[in-house]
Amino acid sequence: MAGRLLLFDLGYFKWQLFTRIHENGGFFVSRMRDDVNPMILGENRRWRGASRRLAGRRLGDVKEGLARQVVDLLVEVEFTRRGYLGRARRERAVLRVVGVRHEAARKHHWYVTNVPITRLWPPEIARTYSARWEVELIFRELKTHLRIAHLASARRAVVEALVYAAMIGLAVSRSLWRSLRACLDAGRRLSERRVTDALATIAVELAVVLGDRQATSARKTTSVERCAGP
Repeated sequence: MAGRLLLFDLGYFKWQLFTRIHENGGFFVSRMRDDVNPMILGENRRWRGASRRLAGRRLGDVKEGLARQVVDLLVEVEFTRRGYLGRARRERAVLRVVGVRHEAARKHHWYVTNVPITRLWPPEIARTYSARWEVELIFRELKTHLRIAHLASARRAVVEALVYAAMIGLAVSRSLWRSLRACLDAGRRLSERRVTDALATIAVELAVVLGDRQATSARKTTSVERCAGP
């Protein structure tokens, strides 16, 4: 866990989980649930002029009226942690809450993290979290187009071989996608998953062709060796 960054969707939102990650030296970024209302302790970024003072107020009471492009806060959260012998205890933690305004939606997207501002600025927090969706799309691609969700055996060696085959197929698909994209006009978009789908459709025929070529090459090599003699 130490030194690793974990990205969570709202299905895993839990203060206890975030606190355990922080205690073990890890980092996390998660979207903020709309129903949580932590106390604001201070701001990581100072604003010039007569900006609103947020310290000492609840986040839910102020976030709708904020016009800033980015908001970077320190907040205190209170939660229940299971204690020794099943006894629960109340605890508090100080975390970082970042709001980045989304112009299309005309509102802020809110994130909670323990990554310090010296490592990631608010816009970088938002861009980092967006990578989570790309990871999910890759897993969906592996499951849907490369059939990793339906393994034909429970034997470890077979499963590992099928997983490696799927990963190699994904790498080949990405290489082909980059080559095709370089040949297209700048205004045309080619989906990575469309290339993987097409490659999966012809995979069997492609394997047969490659197998025949390899067999032909092997026969030619053998013939040359026989002609050359010892």
